[in-house]
Amino acid sequence: MNSRGSASTFLISQACRPMEKGIVFRMSQATGCSECSITCEALEVHLWLSPRADARHMLKTFEDARNRIVAVAGKKMRARPSNSVPTHPS
Repeated sequence: MNSRGSASTFLISQACRPMEKGIVFRMSQATGCSECSITCEALEVHLWLSPRADARHMLKTFEDARNRIVAVAGKKMRARPSNSVPTHPS
């Protein structure tokens, strides 16, 4: 919910980039876009990605958990509306 009590809608870009330490993706909402990331460690701890997985497996895990990842990133975007939203295993 935003500060006025209504639900926010988040859209995730199709252009997800696997990086050495995780995946970078963009999310947008009515107030703008944010670059987000999820670390390999978070994918391993919470989404059962195999350690030292290749980019194809990272993207498959990301896609399988897309709704969960969007929910966490959206919550973080609402909590601190900046241009960057990192997601770590905490």
